[in-house]
Amino acid sequence: MTVYDFRSKFEYSKGEKEQSDIELLKKLLGTDNVRKTPDEEDLKGIDYVATLRKGAQVNIDTKTRAPGASRGWYGEEPELALEVWAEVPTETSPGKTGWTLDESSNVDYILYTFDKSDSENFYFFPFQLLRKCFLNNCKEWINKYSYRTQVSQHRKKRWSSTAVFVPASVVAEAINKLMIGKMEDV
Repeated sequence: MTVYDFRSKFEYSKGEKEQSDIELLKKLLGTDNVRKTPDEEDLKGIDYVATLRKGAQVNIDTKTRAPGASRGWYGEEPELALEVWAEVPTETSPGKTGWTLDESSNVDYILYTFDKSDSENFYFFPFQLLRKCFLNNCKEWINKYSYRTQVSQHRKKRWSSTAVFVPASVVAEAINKLMIGKMEDV
């Protein structure tokens, strides 16, 4: 069983990747003011804060896939990791809901990026719409797509998390259905 070092995965998202994320967010949100959050805030799910010209703040969580992610894709299309459990329940712990279903999150947007060797596409979704579309489709997607458990370790703590990997177009279509529809379908 492979155990992932949480710190090394955390560090991967910094450096060159951090600067490219900042530049992309500036373009997406039309602002020159995007800052990386301190580690404590980052660990709570907010990686960047963008401040718009009139002062509104936008909280962004980034999901960066390491090189080689495309080896597990069904085809050429990127898959988006949607976390079901941040900590899988055990006999001694009730577990912790995954970030994708977390109703207490202060995140406004999720930005998915990939290593250029896998895909040059990015996906930028409003978090609450992503959360709701995952809630609506979670069972179906778990049954249909790749569902994986990952064991991670940070310092002396070790835990398992689970995620389902859904083609990006399927997620985008589900979000679109939430944004545009008929009143009787809600």
